[in-house]
Formats: sequence, C-alpha cells, structure tokens
Amino acid sequence: VLQQAVQSGPLSGSKPGYFRRASPETAQVAVEFLEEVAGVLKLDGSGGCRGRTGIKEEDGKDNEDEAPIYFSSRQCKAIFSWRDAGLKALEKFKSLEEGM
Repeated sequence: VLQQAVQSGPLSGSKPGYFRRASPETAQVAVEFLEEVAGVLKLDGSGGCRGRTGIKEEDGKDNEDEAPIYFSSRQCKAIFSWRDAGLKALEKFKSLEEGM
C-alpha cells in the first residue's frame, strides 16, 4: 500500500512531495496518510527507521507479531520531508482561504 501511495498523486514523479499543483483535498489526504505512516516509525541505530504495519488479527485484536516495516535513512527523511511539505501546503491553502 505504501509503495502504491508514493507512486501516485503528489508523492510521485520527478518531484515527489511537490504539493504546489495539488488541490487542498489531495494535499489533505496525502498529509493524513504520511502522518499515519510517520506516527508508527521510530528511528533505529543505523539511521533508518522502523515501525509496525498495524495489521489486525482476523478477530480484530491487535497482532503482537505484526509484520515490521523498515526504511533506510534516505527513505525516512523522504517520508518526513514529504509530510512537512504537505503541512506547509495546507497552511498556504488555509491562509489563501482566510484572505478571500
């Protein structure tokens, strides 16, 4: 799911995380997704980050052995910089709306 998300919308192409041409709605969805991903990540000793997928058991309970996800240092920085760019875009959209 994460790979699909970063291959579409404002997280794809030659300038990933470029929200200037995104609509406020698209930016909001992308930021919510990135906030969710970033919220489960923790830095590890190698400079990368890791987290848990949040996969639930069939009965709906949390899975103690859920699959871990790992990102390199470069990938972690990209996720957090994309989130920050999206947050800036949302602030810009908000200020434009208030100015009207």
